[in-house]
Amino acid sequence: MRHLVNIGEIEQQENGYAVHVSGYDAEQGREFNDTFLYIEGFVRGKHMDPRKDPLSASCRLRIKTGIMEVVKTTCMDQA
Repeated sequence: MRHLVNIGEIEQQENGYAVHVSGYDAEQGREFNDTFLYIEGFVRGKHMDPRKDPLSASCRLRIKTGIMEVVKTTCMDQA
């Protein structure tokens, strides 16, 4: 089974971007729906932090890759 990652609304903020992401972590067998922050090349959010509510490592990587691609192609082109 593969992870499902849907990149939603992107909002430019003072120091980066807020990106709404929803999907399914196939390794953990659970859905997620959260806003992640993309700041200076780093993706942050409660599902990325191992002390809070982390998703599996492979799902976190898929989210990071997806956010970085969308921000690069969508937002950086508008600058």
